[in-house]
Amino acid sequence: MYIEYVARRFIAPGHAVGGNYWIDVKLTRCDFDAQIEAQTTTALSGKSKTLLHRIDQTYDIATVYMNKPEELAEMREFLGSVSGGESFMVSLYGDRASLLQPAMLSPITWKEERYVTTDYLRYSFKMRAL
Repeated sequence: MYIEYVARRFIAPGHAVGGNYWIDVKLTRCDFDAQIEAQTTTALSGKSKTLLHRIDQTYDIATVYMNKPEELAEMREFLGSVSGGESFMVSLYGDRASLLQPAMLSPITWKEERYVTTDYLRYSFKMRAL
C-alpha cells in the first residue's frame, strides 16, 4: 500500500512539520467493507422506494511486522499526522503509478502490536475512502 501524507505530529528524524512524505507499507490484512446509508419508504399500497444516500468504503488494515527504526518512525509519523481527522492519499495497489484516492482514519485510532517480546511491531487501523 502506498501512502502520501503531510507530516504534522510525531515527526520522524530528518523530516519537517508541513513536509509532504510517502511510505510504502506491506500489508497482512486489507479487508473491504461497504456500509450503505439508505432510506426506504413504503406506501400504503405496499410499493417501496429506496433513496440511496451514500456507500461508505472502509478498509481494515494490518501491516507486516517490522523492526527497522526508520520504518517504525515513519509509521508513527503517518498515523500521528492524520489522527486529527486529516486526509491522506492512498493506493491499495502499492505503487506511485497507481491512481491515488483520498482517505482518512475511521475511527480515528490505531493499534501498535509487538510480536511476543521482540522489537518487531505491527500497526493496525481502519480507513475510509473519501
